[in-house]
Amino acid sequence: MSDQTNLPKHRLLGLTDDQALEMYRCMLLARKFDERLLLLQRAGKIVFHVSGIGQEAAQTAAAFALGQELHYYLPYYRDYAFVLAVGMTTKELILSAFAKAEDPNSGGRQMTGHFGSKRLRIVTGSSPVGTQLPHAAGIALSMKIKQQDRLSFVTFGEGASSQGDVHEAFNFAGIYRLPVLFMCENNQYSISIPAHKQVSGSVAGRASGYGFPGILVDGSDALDVYRVTKEAKKRALEGGGPTLIEAKMYRLSPHSTSDDDLAYRSKEEVERNKKNDGIQKFRSYLMECGILNEEQELLLHDAIKNELNESTRYAEQAAYPKPEDALLHVYDSKEALPKPSGTIIQEVGNAQNRIPYYSPSVMHLAAKHGIDLRAVKGSGLYGRITRKDVLDLIRQREAGKIPADSGSLMKAAEADLGSSSQPGFHNPQVPSGNPAATMLIEADVTNLVQLLRGMEETFWQKERVKLSQVPFYLKAIVNGLKEYPAMNAVWESGMIAIKKDIHITITADSGVTSLIEHADGMSIAGFAFKLGRQAANGRRNDVPQPAAVAGGTFAFQAAGPSGPVIAHPAMQEPQSALLFIGTVVQRPVIKNDMIGGRFIVNLCLSTNHHMHDPPVCVSFLNSVKHTLENYDMNTLIY
Repeated sequence: MSDQTNLPKHRLLGLTDDQALEMYRCMLLARKFDERLLLLQRAGKIVFHVSGIGQEAAQTAAAFALGQELHYYLPYYRDYAFVLAVGMTTKELILSAFAKAEDPNSGGRQMTGHFGSKRLRIVTGSSPVGTQLPHAAGIALSMKIKQQDRLSFVTFGEGASSQGDVHEAFNFAGIYRLPVLFMCENNQYSISIPAHKQVSGSVAGRASGYGFPGILVDGSDALDVYRVTKEAKKRALEGGGPTLIEAKMYRLSPHSTSDDDLAYRSKEEVERNKKNDGIQKFRSYLMECGILNEEQELLLHDAIKNELNESTRYAEQAAYPKPEDALLHVYDSKEALPKPSGTIIQEVGNAQNRIPYYSPSVMHLAAKHGIDLRAVKGSGLYGRITRKDVLDLIRQREAGKIPADSGSLMKAAEADLGSSSQPGFHNPQVPSGNPAATMLIEADVTNLVQLLRGMEETFWQKERVKLSQVPFYLKAIVNGLKEYPAMNAVWESGMIAIKKDIHITITADSGVTSLIEHADGMSIAGFAFKLGRQAANGRRNDVPQPAAVAGGTFAFQAAGPSGPVIAHPAMQEPQSALLFIGTVVQRPVIKNDMIGGRFIVNLCLSTNHHMHDPPVCVSFLNSVKHTLENYDMNTLIY
């Protein structure tokens, strides 16, 4: 057995010489980047900078201990060394400092130090301190539920440790033994408040009250921070729960470029602590080990200077965001509903030129007055032509502002839209007298059937609740309503009201009706629990009365295992749409000269076509179909 006692400390910890040298490069890059931004701010080229000088050693060491695995990071605003070590570039960070449009952190919206990268799983931060800790605990809970071999890592200052968010995150993580690492970078000052007036005892000492380890480590000793973080990572990934690491260090720079730090500490104090700078200590260690020499360091400094010069030049020349870019990432960039087009209309059986987007009542009003709706620009929701648009056009014609003869195409348009021979779309009258349209498509639910076969018994043993296809149907409906919110509408006082919250009225094949409120916030398992409770109530003859199921915004009817394959459901007012899903049937198919079977279900949508236009209905049905056909063994049910 070889003697390892003479190995340098970094080798004993599992780091190669190249990795140790790369750690030093990251620390030095972060320091020089920080100094560059201080100069840019003093030159008036950027508005503000908050510094992390003095904290680079601990940040870099933690990043290297976590490795290149797919963890989630929630850094706080001084963590330049950390984000550089996990993969961000100086160009990205300087673009952020200049608030340029290319800034990948926020597109120039956030102040400097508010990191965010989907590529690197860096969760964007906000200015109130401590708010990232509950987020880290929530992400860790998600990983635990999904049984992923990952953790979340979150940093904060000792000043933030006084916030209630921090207590809530510690408590939640401790109760559920979540895979999350909390790292307090205690830099001795909360802006101007010294640590001894901010923290009673130590931050790490608080961990015992939440039932997990707290470790105090010298934040200027990079290898000690590496060791502690690596051990905490191993513990978390093995199911041991969270760890709180308090890395004690010293903030060498002012709190920010707006701070006069000599108003609350002396220059002598700062100079004294510079002697304990983590970067210089690690440099001396590498020199002693023979890994770094003066020539290498000069080359390293030159390479870093060139990188920063190029990043600064690029960021200065980059474009600022346009004023209208303020709305980017605020609203969905995709159109919530499709505009009519030849392709969409063809799906409901009309291959003619584009039919304008309007209801039959508007069509009849336009026909009565000879208005060509193909020439009318709609002002309603998603470009819909409203009665007001037609009446305005009539007034303009009466005032002589437009020609009187504008109805030559009206008869053809009316014939196209009113045809009852279009495949998949017809206009029967429901008992209430409301005009209804029914559309029918098929969905291949073979994957869903196989998924249920694989988890039904396990789910029952774990939850004591039956897992059927209905919760999966409901989740598909919710996805469709979120994509096409105009389908989630009701009649109110003679007016159409599109509802924000999704409340689904369910009618079973037994005729029992129930209501699932706020379905938009429920998981597949949540639907199963709700349906299980409602079924238990039904067995006790506690059938909901009409008042108990009032308030539904969309209606759903399931055929059940012995119900019809296809039905023409009657709408349940005041809801304007009802989706009926028939019995799953097995259909023989021939593939590769073999006879097999696919499981098929019919989706039958009945709508009030005074409120819903065919293109929207078709798109909604296709959305539900897409979700149903894409369930697989990776589908999350919780």
